[in-house]
Amino acid sequence: MFKQFGRLFALLLSPLLTLSSENTQTASPKKVYVTQGYMNPLFPIDNPEEIPDDTSEFMLKLYKEAAKQGYQLIQAHSGADVNPEEDFEYFIVFEVFPELVASLQHIPIEKRILFLWEPPSVLPQNYNPLYHRQFAKIYTWNDDLVDNKKYFKFYYTNYKPMIAERPDFQSKKLCTLIAAHKYSFHPDELYSERRKVIQFFEQQNTEDFDLFGRYWPTTLKTYRRGYRDWE
Repeated sequence: MFKQFGRLFALLLSPLLTLSSENTQTASPKKVYVTQGYMNPLFPIDNPEEIPDDTSEFMLKLYKEAAKQGYQLIQAHSGADVNPEEDFEYFIVFEVFPELVASLQHIPIEKRILFLWEPPSVLPQNYNPLYHRQFAKIYTWNDDLVDNKKYFKFYYTNYKPMIAERPDFQSKKLCTLIAAHKYSFHPDELYSERRKVIQFFEQQNTEDFDLFGRYWPTTLKTYRRGYRDWE
C-alpha cells in the first residue's frame, strides 16, 4: 500500500514500509509531510552549507533521494499545514506531542505514520497506547513493541563517516564520554549513570578520560569542549 516511498527510508533510515517494483517517477512529485520533532530544521535546502548538525545533513540527503524517487518532502509544524482537500501521500510524525496529534484529525489515519525516536525517559507520551491509536504504522527502536503489523523496527541513525586518520594505539586514551548533561525522573533513566562515571574519573585524577558535551560544568577537570567540538 505504501509503494516505493519505503525504498528511500530503506536506504537512509530503515525499512519503513513494504517495497514495490512500481515506478515512482511521475510528472508531479508526491507530497510527504514530515514534522520536526526535536530535530533542527529538517531540510535546509536554502542554505545547505549552513547545516547545523549531522542529523540535518542526513535529512538533506534524504530530501534529495526522495526527489529522485518521485517524492517531495515538506517540513510541517502540525496538521494545520495540510489542506483537507490536498492530495498527498503521507504525514510522518517524529515524536508524540499531544497538541500535534490533536491537529491530525482531518488527515486520514491510513496516511499517518509515527516515528518514536526518544525513549520513555525523555518523552513518556511516546509510549502511551492512546496516542498510538491515532496512527496506521509506528516505527520504533524498541524490540518489545515490534510485531511487524502495526509496529516496525527502525535503527536510530547517526550519520557520521569514519575519521580519515586514526591515531595510533599508544596515543589513545582509556575512554571518552560524549553526552549531554540531562536529568529524568523515569525509573529506567541512565543520566545518573553518566554522572557516576564522571565522578569516578574526577576522583581518580587521571588524564585517561575526556568528557565532551553540552551543559556540563566547565569546572570539571575531565571536561574538554562542547558537544560538537570533540572532532
